Amino acid sequence: MIADGHPLLAAAQHANELRDDLSLEQILDMIHAIATIHGDTRYVEPILRTALEGLRRRTM
Repeated sequence: MIADGHPLLAAAQHANELRDDLSLEQILDMIHAIATIHGDTRYVEPILRTALEGLRRRTM
């Protein structure tokens, strides 16, 4: 996953879709941490949505 993910992340960053101050490993750690949260979908989904939205590059 890491080897295949690096080119995908680089392409998304190059296209200015994702911020470039996080590594793939940091993003995967974030997703793993969210996956370990106990709670039903109604509890976890907004947390995941907020985290994923935070990965987008901000346009000003």
